[in-house]
Amino acid sequence: MKQVSILALLQNYKPDFSPTEMNIANYVLSNPEDVYGLSIHELSAKTYVSSATITRFCHKLHLEGYREFQALLAVELAVSNQETTAHVANAGPACSTQEIISRNTRKNIQSVEMTQKCNSPEAYDQAAQMIKDAKNICMLGMGASFLASRDFFHKLIRIRKNCSSSSDWHVQLVQAESMDEGDLVIALSYSGLTPEILIAARAAKAAGAKVLAITRASHRSELAKIADACLYVAPAEPLARTSASASLMAQLSVLDNLFLTYINTDFDKNIELISRSSLADRKDELIR
Repeated sequence: MKQVSILALLQNYKPDFSPTEMNIANYVLSNPEDVYGLSIHELSAKTYVSSATITRFCHKLHLEGYREFQALLAVELAVSNQETTAHVANAGPACSTQEIISRNTRKNIQSVEMTQKCNSPEAYDQAAQMIKDAKNICMLGMGASFLASRDFFHKLIRIRKNCSSSSDWHVQLVQAESMDEGDLVIALSYSGLTPEILIAARAAKAAGAKVLAITRASHRSELAKIADACLYVAPAEPLARTSASASLMAQLSVLDNLFLTYINTDFDKNIELISRSSLADRKDELIR
């Protein structure tokens, strides 16, 4: 069985769905708990399509069939049901320092590897094109997500993209409200439920801007529903976290992949801009 979020699959393939297939996808995204455990004939009755259409729908997602579709849905629901569990699996009174280091490293690596499977190359291409087309870009993020958004902001200004970023949410909101048609908001929220980010993202949409979300691959992400496009982070940590370690690593990995994909849209020009922004040739100025 593939190790991939069924939500990510459905979102990534939306442009290729027929109206009938879109009806199936929307029903699953809106009612995942109800769909889990249904036979193919029961889902057929609820979505008013034939069983054969559902089978073809699964094949379009590159799944072996409806059984694998149900198995992936079970995994996603199981992860979501653990969201309220707060624990630190990487540490404890009985853990040695070496065990802590090994466990934490393994968890971070697994999070990045799971995240890799959540996003198709086409999803990165679409997101890179949104950045390329944007007149202005506004970064949104709170807490650990702000740290990832700030890192991406630094990358974008090095290639002369007109980009804004602030640690003050009130400023983020004003910036989002000031967006216009042709502008882009990049909104980060691991949970997809951060109230401040949802408010600002909706404000940007109302102003005519596009919204690119970096959020957890889960049907519960409200940010994914608002966004025009999404890049997903694997749901490797519960929402009630004592620290955002693996999720932050995964966000940074997604943004690094996105940045490099964007660089490749005009490689020579972008590399030249990055070279010009380097401080390596300005040592004399710095020490004066």
